[in-house]
Amino acid sequence: MNMTHSTKNKGEDSLVTADVLLPTDILEEIRGFFPVDGTKGKTTYGILSVKINEISAEEKEVIYEGKNKFSRIVNIHEDSYSREEVIFYTYLLLHSQDDLWSIFNSSPSARDKSNLSDFCHDFFSKAKDYTYKGDRGEFSNKRIFEMFLYCSVKTGEEYDLPPFEEYWRIFTSRDVLLPTTYELLFANENNSIRKEAVAQKAFAHQRDFTYLRYLLEQLFSRRDFKGYIDLYLPNADIITFPWQFTLYCNLIESYLALKDFEALKKNLVKEGVRTDFGGYYGREFFEGIATYFEGKYSDAEISFKQAVLLDVEGRDLTRCTTIFYISSLLKQKKNDEARAHIFDLKPREPHVENYDLENFGYKEIEKEVIKELKKLDVSDDPKNTLEFYEASLLYSESWHYFDKDTALLLVKKLKEVRGYENDYTYNYFLSEGYVKLSAYDKAYYTMLKSIACQKEDVYPSYSAEISKTSYDLQVGLIGFIRKQILLSGGSKAFTSLAENELQNVINHWWEEKKYTLLIELCNLIIEYGSLDYFGNYLFEFAYSFKEAGEIDEAKDYYELYIQKKGENSSVLNNLAIIYEQVGNLKKAKELIKKAYDLSDKNDGVINRNRKRLIDDSKSKKTPSIPEKKTSEDTHLTADFLEYDPEYGKLLYRGREQMVRSSKMMPIVLKELFEKPENTKNAVDLLEKLGMDTTTSNRSMLDCIRQINKKIKNLGAKDDPFAYRSDKVLTKETYIPLLRIKVSKVESK
Repeated sequence: MNMTHSTKNKGEDSLVTADVLLPTDILEEIRGFFPVDGTKGKTTYGILSVKINEISAEEKEVIYEGKNKFSRIVNIHEDSYSREEVIFYTYLLLHSQDDLWSIFNSSPSARDKSNLSDFCHDFFSKAKDYTYKGDRGEFSNKRIFEMFLYCSVKTGEEYDLPPFEEYWRIFTSRDVLLPTTYELLFANENNSIRKEAVAQKAFAHQRDFTYLRYLLEQLFSRRDFKGYIDLYLPNADIITFPWQFTLYCNLIESYLALKDFEALKKNLVKEGVRTDFGGYYGREFFEGIATYFEGKYSDAEISFKQAVLLDVEGRDLTRCTTIFYISSLLKQKKNDEARAHIFDLKPREPHVENYDLENFGYKEIEKEVIKELKKLDVSDDPKNTLEFYEASLLYSESWHYFDKDTALLLVKKLKEVRGYENDYTYNYFLSEGYVKLSAYDKAYYTMLKSIACQKEDVYPSYSAEISKTSYDLQVGLIGFIRKQILLSGGSKAFTSLAENELQNVINHWWEEKKYTLLIELCNLIIEYGSLDYFGNYLFEFAYSFKEAGEIDEAKDYYELYIQKKGENSSVLNNLAIIYEQVGNLKKAKELIKKAYDLSDKNDGVINRNRKRLIDDSKSKKTPSIPEKKTSEDTHLTADFLEYDPEYGKLLYRGREQMVRSSKMMPIVLKELFEKPENTKNAVDLLEKLGMDTTTSNRSMLDCIRQINKKIKNLGAKDDPFAYRSDKVLTKETYIPLLRIKVSKVESK
């Protein structure tokens, strides 16, 4: 920045003069804080004049430390402004275009933000003494603190502020404030009366939706319906998504409360309103609401029917509109017509968040409609439909707070319903109810039924888990699937199970070393489908057959693995052992050589097998060293890490990206901590896992917490970075600390 400093004027006022040339757009934004002399010729710059008593050399450095390509002129003389005020204002102005940033209208660069934050902190730690105590003029101090509020918002810093009441005095003493002053006052005020006063003044000054929404909500909450209407109508154009629907419904409710039906119909929007969850209620629906509450049920019937016909969203909107439509029929005693629409009542979908109307007393009207329909003379099928719909209300109302009492009532009502045993929604609700009652076997059975008959492209989240079921259920699971699901559902049901649950079963049985059950499941897969869904489990199936003594099947699956996924050292090692056991030593040697070539040459198991097979070619004994229990491409297993004493380190045989489940962490830790020297390797593993963005933070912290416990048992002292919560420590920040802690253990 080209700054021109005049020499010190030795006149009677002992003044100093300096000039800054500023862009006129910035001058316009700060008009009222300084007198603007207008533009200089036809340039886009204006002249800013500021008056002040003489300032020290140190303060000049503060004022003029900004560097910029713009030429600026500041005139400083006389004593119209306090010294602190001009220092502060001038500093802001000199930095307003640093790195092309205007403090008044855009985002600061990192350097601007740092400089401004440091200055604000230093300046206001001193200026806080010059509040409203009579030693500074009201004008000067109000300007200082208002600009400070502005900068605290811009920089995102929290300074050692004077009491908040000082800022309230700024608010009450002036008619117009800076926008960010309103923002700070509004955000920090807890008293609803004063907060509403800030919102009123702020909205009158700048017509911002944030303040409008707050004012409308306050009016509606205290049932000032006329005030709500008067404020809403002239400002509807600034209401933004996703608040249009809620505030518009409150407008209609205000008219209904005042029984001003004509005004309501007159002010209905032509195109309807989009909801906050993405749906759309057309004008016809709101016309139906107006006539329904006016008591003109025949007109409401027509409007609601038209709304259903025009609804292209379906699901939630259609359901809510249908309830009002049936209610309008019942109000007219058109019981036969109402009865005919019972099958139009569809329960909430379990695979998505369901949205009901929160206005117009919808939920009470829905319950009343079901109650009145149940009084009608209906056959078993519509009666069961009503019972199922009524039961589904229990689940939908407790979506996030599903307690045991509700679960007990839900299960009881569902068990009374007939004809829905093969309905995916019915079994979903029943399964979730059983989970809450800790009936895990029943929950898992009904979950499988739900999965088997669920729709395509539907992916609900179930709570039942194979890991929580009993031993008897797991032993008889394949038989249950054959008789209770596949016998009637066939290949379609199997495909749904394969896509949604059977992989979880394989993972659990593999972890629990239930090889016989894995073989049974593998045979079911071959019988009803193919291995297309289970290509990643060929290694597990091969290993299971080997453990069960079915050598030929194990060999076939290992070779199928190589055919589909290519060669890797683990599979080749295990296949070599099989060929050795069946007496084909030549093939065994060939495979173990390939395994060695593909390994990192430091694999203890492969090295020992190679040494035994190659160097001792006369040996025909069954190897004492078992085959490897994992492949590089398979899922995590209990033995996926192996400490090799010959190599002196923990050998990592799995892929980092496979370690994703917190359920696997205890298994990992059990293997890691068989020996104290493995503690350091735990940290190495964590660093590898940290590179995988798919690893859940929860899983990492579960692992870290247990590692800390082990380290403490080894003798390390507690440190100030002890595990506190997920929000405080993450895998990114904690791994370096673990390395430090392990070093302390080893040094002992």
